[in-house]
Amino acid sequence: MKKGKQYRFKEIYIFSEENGYELNELGRNYIGENFVVLTNEKGETISFVLKSTDGSNYIYECVYLD
Repeated sequence: MKKGKQYRFKEIYIFSEENGYELNELGRNYIGENFVVLTNEKGETISFVLKSTDGSNYIYECVYLD
């Protein structure tokens, strides 16, 4: 994952499963109002904001990575 890069929700979900992150969705399901936050046992956080849609795919931009 890289800050500023866009990812489909499915990519984020698969990444979280494969790398031991808990996935949480926050906010309303509108562009700019929906967030996905990944956290792991080490306290690392990766955050995404809903940027656009592509058919039935939701596209998120990584806005925070530590």
